[in-house]
Amino acid sequence: MDDLQKRLAALPPDKRKLLEMALKQKGIDVSKAAPQKERIKKRGHDGPSPLSIDQLRLWESYQETPDDPRHNNYNAQHIKGQLDPDALLSAYQEIVRRHEAWRTVFRVIDGKPMQVILPQLEVEMERIDLRHLPLEERRETANRLMVEATRVPFDVTEAPLFRIQLFRLDEEEHIKLWVTHHLITDRITYMVTDQELLQFYMSEVMGNPLQLALPDVQYADWTEWQHNYLQGDVLADLTAFWKGQLGGASLKLDLPTDHPRPAVMSYEGKRKHFRLPSDLFQGINLLAKNEGVTPFMVFLAAYDALLHLYSGQEDIVVGTPYVNRSRLEVKNTVGYFLTPIVFRLDVHGEMTFRGLLQKVKEVNVAVHKHADIPFGLLVDLMELAPDQSRHPIFQAMFVHVDVPTVQVLEGMPLSIVDLDIDGSTSKYDIVFAVLDANEEPKGFWEFNADLFEQETIEQIVSDMERLLRAVLLDPSQKLADLPLRVKEGRAI
Repeated sequence: MDDLQKRLAALPPDKRKLLEMALKQKGIDVSKAAPQKERIKKRGHDGPSPLSIDQLRLWESYQETPDDPRHNNYNAQHIKGQLDPDALLSAYQEIVRRHEAWRTVFRVIDGKPMQVILPQLEVEMERIDLRHLPLEERRETANRLMVEATRVPFDVTEAPLFRIQLFRLDEEEHIKLWVTHHLITDRITYMVTDQELLQFYMSEVMGNPLQLALPDVQYADWTEWQHNYLQGDVLADLTAFWKGQLGGASLKLDLPTDHPRPAVMSYEGKRKHFRLPSDLFQGINLLAKNEGVTPFMVFLAAYDALLHLYSGQEDIVVGTPYVNRSRLEVKNTVGYFLTPIVFRLDVHGEMTFRGLLQKVKEVNVAVHKHADIPFGLLVDLMELAPDQSRHPIFQAMFVHVDVPTVQVLEGMPLSIVDLDIDGSTSKYDIVFAVLDANEEPKGFWEFNADLFEQETIEQIVSDMERLLRAVLLDPSQKLADLPLRVKEGRAI
């Protein structure tokens, strides 16, 4: 951390601010390198602990719809090479021993939901051999079985809250599926787990014992700290900012839909995958550099513009996932730190894309200074009337991931690539996701099947690419002049 602070101090103010924002979007807040006396401490007991604020909101949702597959998270990987399944299972056992979150269940104690950490847990891995099938059918069968597995609910009162499946496609080809309940995991948790898993796997196959220190802070330590932290001046500052930021907003995005909005959303969804042409991706990065922003901000501004042009609304509210690991002690802690943060933008047709981009930058800086607020607390602050027909506060989500999807460890005889699985759910009306960490950037549009047909989303995909190319050619053009035509509430 000291080296990072020295690097920041040596940068010009504008570049330092950009680096700080990029780090904050990854859950690293260098402004919160707390003195030792303020650092998160171990809770000092093995008994039940309260749920985090966002865990509690998720738990309440689970109580209403325990069989809903949207409560599940999943991660699939394509593995090529001589894989030793026994060594992989042994590595998983070590991961579960190290991290309390993987041994956690949720039970009501004295009328309150609590997280209970089991002292130990035996790991099982289902092995499914598909080599008896014709070669061309194996991958399709694995994909079908994986989608089915992502939709099987968990009983959160009983361990484990994860399932591991290993599909064998050929002598040196496997697919590994890791399905978890969302209460115990987030994207960074998968990254931390995968990194350690590879280390323990390699130590097992090489016969070299590996000793890694246990995490300084476990998830239950953080939840107890969070309840103490969000008090007094801290809570007052967050409350004042977010009430001012969202005050007066309708918090309802009314995109033209193919079907009437049902009174109760089913959260059935679909995905449309896409790849970003390399010239477009390079142009976005160049525009970001020239305008003093990040690629995240360029994509978000383009999304805001598209939502404005499609809906005709000038008050656009978009959510984006934020992994609330601003405290350095928890950067490698397994658990559910994910919480959405909200961007509200005033967007109108007479403003230029460059002007919108600078507004996004300003709002981004302000929002990330106040990103410690759990989304569950934000919903409570806004005192919204119950509405089962839409996600509270925002219905459009933007996801930007800029970490590699290819796992590499020195000396590893395996090739591991993350796979996309369409779990057929959507928590939001529409999601725009960009995964730009590899040489071939890609992404997907996820949409609620209650509202949209596939053809409409395909149109949106092409419109977004057309919009991006237009603003790269001339970021000073007005939004109203962008190459989207709107007729009777629908872009055509």
